[in-house]
Amino acid sequence: QIYEGTMKQPAQMIVGNNFGAVFTKVSRLGDKQQEVLRFIEKVGQRTLSMLMQLCIQTIYNRLLLYVSKEKDTVIWGLKMLDANISKPSPSVSESSDDVMIAKLVEPRLLAVWASFIYLQQGKCTEETSLIMESVTELIKIIGPKRLTTWKNKILSILRNGLNTKNKEMEHSALIAWDAFVRQSEEQCLAPLVGEIVTIMLPHHTAFPDLVSRTIKYLMEVKWSELKPRVGEIKWLKFPDLPQFSALVERYNKPRERTLSTAKFKGYITAYIHGITRESAEVRCHALASFREFLHSNQKNIYQLVLGNETVDTIVSELISTLLTGVQDSNADCRELFCACLGEVGAVDEATLQSVVTTKASNQKVFLAGIEDKDFGFELLNILAKGYKQSSDQGREDKYAFVIQETLKAFQEHHPEVYDNLASYFEEGVLEILQLHKNSKYMNQSDMTTHIVSPVFKSEVSISLETWLKTWSQILLKMALEVESLSTLAVALITPLKIITNTHIETLQFLLPNLVLHILLKGSQQAIDCVLTEIQSVLYATQNQPVKSDNTKLIAQTIFSLIDYLMIWINRKRNHVTERKSSNSLVPTTMITYKDVTLMEKTLNIISKEVMAFSAFHCGAYTRALMYLEYKMPSEPRDWALLQEIYAAMNEPDGMEGVEATRTTPPTLKEMIQVRETAGKDTIPMYEQGMQQNPEDLFYPRGLCHLMLHRGQLKSLIHLVNDMVDQKPELLTSINEFRVQSAWSLARWDLLEDFLVTDTSTSCWALSVGRQLISARSRDTGQFDKFLTIARNEQLASLSAAVMEGRGYGRCYENMINLHMLRDIEKWCRTLLFTDNPPEALSALTEEFNLRIDVVSDTWQTREPLYNLHRTLLHLVADTGIKSLADRCLGETWLQSAQIARKEMLVPRGDNALQNAALFSPVQYKIELARWLWDRNEQKEAMKQLKLYLENMDHVITSKRKRAEATLLYANWSEKTAFFDSEEIRNLFKNVTETDSCWEDGHYQLANYYYKWSKALSSTIKHSMMPHVIRHYGESLKYGTNYIFHSLPRLLTTWFELEGYEQPVSVNASQIGASQVENRNKNLDLANTHMSHLIDSLPAFQWLTVFSQLLSRICHPSESMYSKVVEICSEVLYYYPQQAMWQIYALTNNQSKERATRATEIIKRALQKYNQRALVDGRDSNWFKAFYKHFKQLCKGLYEISSKDTGNGMKLNMSTDFRPLKRMLEDPKFTPIILPIQANTTVILPVGGGPHPGHVPFPDPLVTLTSIKDDIIVLSSLQRPKKISVIGSDGKTYGLLCKPKDDLRKDRRFMEFNMMVNRLLKRDITARKAQLHIRTYAVTPLSENSGLVEWVDNTKLLRSILRSLYDERKLGMTGSETKAIFEKLRSIKKKNVIASVKTKEFVELFKNSVLPRHPAVLAVWYRRTFPEPSSWFAARQKYTHTTAVISMVGYVVGLGDRHAENIMFDMKTGEIVHVDFDCLFEKGETFEWPEKVPFRLTHNMVNAFGVTGIEGMFRLSCITTMRVIRNEKESLISVLKAFVHDPLGEWAKQDRRNYGLDRGRQSVRGSDASTIMKDKAQKIMKTIEDKLKGQMGKHSHAKLPISPAGQVEKLLSDATSLDNLAQMYIGWTPYY
Repeated sequence: QIYEGTMKQPAQMIVGNNFGAVFTKVSRLGDKQQEVLRFIEKVGQRTLSMLMQLCIQTIYNRLLLYVSKEKDTVIWGLKMLDANISKPSPSVSESSDDVMIAKLVEPRLLAVWASFIYLQQGKCTEETSLIMESVTELIKIIGPKRLTTWKNKILSILRNGLNTKNKEMEHSALIAWDAFVRQSEEQCLAPLVGEIVTIMLPHHTAFPDLVSRTIKYLMEVKWSELKPRVGEIKWLKFPDLPQFSALVERYNKPRERTLSTAKFKGYITAYIHGITRESAEVRCHALASFREFLHSNQKNIYQLVLGNETVDTIVSELISTLLTGVQDSNADCRELFCACLGEVGAVDEATLQSVVTTKASNQKVFLAGIEDKDFGFELLNILAKGYKQSSDQGREDKYAFVIQETLKAFQEHHPEVYDNLASYFEEGVLEILQLHKNSKYMNQSDMTTHIVSPVFKSEVSISLETWLKTWSQILLKMALEVESLSTLAVALITPLKIITNTHIETLQFLLPNLVLHILLKGSQQAIDCVLTEIQSVLYATQNQPVKSDNTKLIAQTIFSLIDYLMIWINRKRNHVTERKSSNSLVPTTMITYKDVTLMEKTLNIISKEVMAFSAFHCGAYTRALMYLEYKMPSEPRDWALLQEIYAAMNEPDGMEGVEATRTTPPTLKEMIQVRETAGKDTIPMYEQGMQQNPEDLFYPRGLCHLMLHRGQLKSLIHLVNDMVDQKPELLTSINEFRVQSAWSLARWDLLEDFLVTDTSTSCWALSVGRQLISARSRDTGQFDKFLTIARNEQLASLSAAVMEGRGYGRCYENMINLHMLRDIEKWCRTLLFTDNPPEALSALTEEFNLRIDVVSDTWQTREPLYNLHRTLLHLVADTGIKSLADRCLGETWLQSAQIARKEMLVPRGDNALQNAALFSPVQYKIELARWLWDRNEQKEAMKQLKLYLENMDHVITSKRKRAEATLLYANWSEKTAFFDSEEIRNLFKNVTETDSCWEDGHYQLANYYYKWSKALSSTIKHSMMPHVIRHYGESLKYGTNYIFHSLPRLLTTWFELEGYEQPVSVNASQIGASQVENRNKNLDLANTHMSHLIDSLPAFQWLTVFSQLLSRICHPSESMYSKVVEICSEVLYYYPQQAMWQIYALTNNQSKERATRATEIIKRALQKYNQRALVDGRDSNWFKAFYKHFKQLCKGLYEISSKDTGNGMKLNMSTDFRPLKRMLEDPKFTPIILPIQANTTVILPVGGGPHPGHVPFPDPLVTLTSIKDDIIVLSSLQRPKKISVIGSDGKTYGLLCKPKDDLRKDRRFMEFNMMVNRLLKRDITARKAQLHIRTYAVTPLSENSGLVEWVDNTKLLRSILRSLYDERKLGMTGSETKAIFEKLRSIKKKNVIASVKTKEFVELFKNSVLPRHPAVLAVWYRRTFPEPSSWFAARQKYTHTTAVISMVGYVVGLGDRHAENIMFDMKTGEIVHVDFDCLFEKGETFEWPEKVPFRLTHNMVNAFGVTGIEGMFRLSCITTMRVIRNEKESLISVLKAFVHDPLGEWAKQDRRNYGLDRGRQSVRGSDASTIMKDKAQKIMKTIEDKLKGQMGKHSHAKLPISPAGQVEKLLSDATSLDNLAQMYIGWTPYY
């Protein structure tokens, strides 16, 4: 009655509305329960059953809150519910209490857990304090199996329980965690180990025993059962306390010890796994631990980067992972990802494999849009991820509702999926989906809000998240209004309305799919609405640089949206094309490009020019370039933007191309950009621009930037002060330059003044300045604050770069900044915030130098780091280590001078040298001498260096430094010819005597002997040869930096000395006994040196010249042959897997002598195995079994290649080659590596030293496990077969088995190309451009068969162009091509002068052929690589690989480059050449002699971009030609194998030249040998002439021309219409 009066409600309503709470209270009344319930029934005017039905879930929720304290009460209440709501189950009433509770509550538990979570998020009450104890009890009651079902909800409750300041509740929560750990099944617990430990560890301070008990149970008691499921969790970091001593020893201590490379890589792999986990707590813990790990293992990191010829692939994977992480939803994780990137450092992009995988290759595109079943699958994956990452119960429930409704949609439309979810989803997602199959969530959200379009308005600031949420609501509404929307699509997207204000990743997934649907099927009004939103963003960003990070990210989202639509267009087009060409039952007329055409037409409404300018102002330069090239620059404004883009991208090759191509004169700005790129002075031009355009900030900022990078810091401060005095409004634009100048000069007083006047918070120079001031005043709080701000400043650019796809190059400046921030933090914490001895400075400087070695080797990237180093040295000099700091300052200025000298930046180098002189560093005189030398002041340079050498003993204790100085003097003495040969030789000898263990010293001495010997008579020459062999050999003992010079020259010298014979007419008496004796003495000495080298050089070095050694096995000298056998057998002993694939073909050689000697080498290796195996820890029987199985395998592969298939296109492994299949299935079969490039290419160590224990191949190697049944027979003339081999890594590899083909030529050409690649990688210009040839493994099995590594993801040039021409209804039919050929043949037969014929060829080609074959290859690149960053990377790789193969192909006379011998890699864009039968000018002997040096048709040029052959392509050709000409000896040494193991075909070709009968007379014996060797010598001479720069007929009589001149002539010949018009029509010169 009182409540009725107070609440103004009848008692019946009060009881009904509050029965849940009332019943819970009643259940705790003991004896009075029944009496009170009867009273409530009476007052409520309903039966107990009816009242319970009104709030049954509330009763369950409230009852179970007391399950730990009043279990009997709960049991009574549950029995009452069971009795009144449903038919009582006898099995329940007969069960034990816990079993009964579990069975009764199971259908309601999901809602119970949810109610607990809601209570936790409210105010702390008596009931919330009960939650954790009740959860603990429920965990025990429901048991392990049910626990697995509800684990996600339980974990949410457990996490919430620890987010409290109430110690009592925290204690209860930890007890609950312990119960969860002890009750869970292994499969439930294993994936959570890391998460549980990282969540519990922070609470060990307050509750050490409780936390350690749970963790030790998990990590010690249960570990043996969990470990197989958990995998590596090396990223866990335990506190160094007695409770965790065993775990610290297991996890922490190993990280503190010296790690081998393999173990270090294992740790990185484990950490990558940890930092990519779904739990933010785990990611944070793993990142913090990883940062510490990277911090203390800097040397290991850089060993992976610098230790071998190629950077370890795990470094690229690591940087990709960390870069992707900067988009993490957790702010703490984002900062830690940035910190870890700083620890890794700004690794030079040119040394890395692709970083940040391009999205185009991974993007899931749904051809049917939101009506696609696969869209629903991916939607569930995204929703499950959002559900798991939800930070509050409200958001989690929204996701739960949408998951529930999406599952209902599948149940209705695809029951086969709904009933078998396990076949479609991974375990983590599956658990969440199963949980919601029977859930009963309801939507109570009201989403009826009116939103005005467009959402983005330039005058209003809006965050990316707000813009995405708002626009998504509009798009969902418009998508649902589409009339033809399928019922599945309606069911999928209708529930999504309630999560448009939640997880940003979900919105980013929905956005492109909704837009695609609207643009294809929406009303015109909806389409216009979408286009208006896109254009509003583009128009707002097209006119000036975008400063707002949010606007940049919104623009980037629009760009990504357009990328998605372009990818959809390309995949849809390909899908339609495939369907048209397949044997589909659907008529081809019904398969159309309608949707593709519609989407292209819609996107064409968006101006490419506006997109280009917008992208440029947002810093997306590759995107701007691609959009600009869509329309082809035609106006001066376009060319100006093109040049600005290349300038912003720091692409001097591109800028040079623009300059060479454009027809309009450049503006002052453009002239400045060109001159700056070329390193020329532009200060007067900036001053001119400031006078002519005083309002244009480009000129004052540019001038300040230039002076900053030239090191004119004091002048710069004065300049900025003057400019600000005259125009105060310039302060915010140029203050950063004087701030950076102030901290670079250590003018702390000025720095403080300049910082006070500027309140900017997002400027790099200011952020660093504030950190340094804070550090100087020992204010750690402010230092940490500004450090965090500076790191976060990098996030927007990093995130935008990642969104672009392959974004490392775009964000390299940010990587440099993070690198610097890490160094600032390390130095300040080590020397300013803690007390450390002076020795700490030396360690820091050593680490600084180590870290800078991985950075791009340019002034632009390294000088900021050197500058920072000097600033930090000034900063710490006040701590009592000034003398040491001064010494380091001098060395740092010298480092700046060195890099300025390498780039010939004279003013900057002068400034660095002047500053270095102030500190008198030991090496100053040497650097000064180098500068003088490079300025052609050789006499003064020698004088300075000599003075240094005379005083060297007093100032230098390092043997290496003294040797370096002596070597420099020796080299200069040789170049200037100031001394005679003996004196110069003695100078070089002094180097080796000063430091006998230095590779460079021995190499240079050997070089001098080698060159000297070339100029001497044969008698004296041979006395030099042992010295050449000795010192090249000594250099190889101490490093491999010069191995491709040293080893070929060593072998050439040895073979020459060993094979030397006096003319027949000269007898011993004429020579003189002493000369004969001297010759034999030299020979013995050389052989002694060789014997020593055979014993001392590691086998992997000999493996680099293994094919050259094998070509010499038929040498007539027994002593030489015996040593070749020794070397080859040694290589075969240590590297049998790789060596056997090279030597085996020789055992099947037609020359009996060669076959016999190859077999002898194998037998010798077998003997070594028998003698040494046990000592070396090997199985003595292994080699014998290996060789047996190897022969059987090769025999089987030969049978596959030579199998006659008639007209059949397929073979079957099981039926056609059963013995081979049985052998591979035999468990006793010896593992044999796959003959692929990755398995057989030697990886060389980098740096000096003998490198013991170096592993020259990937570990583990991929071995052959089986061959798939289906064998494809290719349709080409020889009917090669493609087999698919399963490797030991589980991947499938393709091999082409080629019959009736001598692949020795292909193999040697590949070896030549691989040598070219190594040489290009060692040239700084070529390395930066990543110039290379695409290579693959070629493995002869005999002289007429072999294996070729299949190159996946490639497409023939002919196929690409034919498809594009068919699409445009262009090209020629077969009959039309034949008609053109007949016309060409008739012209050729005419008896007229050559010039008249040429004119007729050209007229026919220009008027009848070319118009039907316009240049379209660039279109293929834009379609295949629709994302700008991947497009530009692909085009660069195409341009570079085409340039290299063109130059190399010209040198070796590679011909027959028709459209079916050239392929394009659809993943990278690289060009891949195949079929190298036509080498050594063979194309000139065809019926239609080849007129061009390489293929450079209009289509090939078209794909280079708007600048064509100018710029990047031409410069890449020049660089390649320069490198291969400089390295001609190393390259010729590879080809000389043809001289000693020539091709049989040459004897047939040149038979007539030797006067042999034209009839049936065959070429045999010595005649054939003479012919073949003579042919080989002629070929070598032709190649040598080309490598000297001698061109054309009678080239030997012509003077050499420069590489640039040679390239100019070649490009002119290759693109000449006169030449192309005379090519054979089957070569397709019109393609």
